[in-house]
Amino acid sequence: MAINATSIVEGIESPEFVSVIQHMPGGEKILTCIQCGTCSGSCPTGDKMPNTPRHVMRMLQLGLEAEVMRSDAIWLCADCYTCTLRCPRGIKVSEVMAGLRTRAIAEGYAKPRDTAFHRNFLSIVKRYGRTYEAELLLRYNFRLNPFRLLKQTRLGLAMFLHGKVGLLPELIHGRGEVRRIYETVDRHHAAEQTE
Repeated sequence: MAINATSIVEGIESPEFVSVIQHMPGGEKILTCIQCGTCSGSCPTGDKMPNTPRHVMRMLQLGLEAEVMRSDAIWLCADCYTCTLRCPRGIKVSEVMAGLRTRAIAEGYAKPRDTAFHRNFLSIVKRYGRTYEAELLLRYNFRLNPFRLLKQTRLGLAMFLHGKVGLLPELIHGRGEVRRIYETVDRHHAAEQTE
């Protein structure tokens, strides 16, 4: 049976959004997704997502912009690239998710809780040249809910006693170079804003 291309386009809520996604890095092949579920079955955080990667790909195919951009799934993606490596159609799901996060911030869909982890992580890497888990956990949890810290005190203590989290950050050589990378990116973003 032949597929009627017109009926497919008519079923898409926002063909413009689909086109935007297809022009994002990694989004070129989203319409080739066959909904096999390999991405969702491979996803280490899929059981925490309200919409699994497979669902996100389908919503993208249907042009459901608001639903995708408001979905917690794009923020729960761990960027592990397992879905991308296993996709039989060669869809770069991790890159699509990263692009959706960037777009959600730019378009005002992102809520402060969505970006809290990422902003704290980047701020810490800028300062130390690498992540400092203890500070990241404290800043992230305090920003979301200070009482959450109390619940995680026992876990944090166990991690410290087993040498998984240090009290002081490890400093790397070349922190100045890392800082310069951040400054270059900040200048680039500022130039984009003035255009």
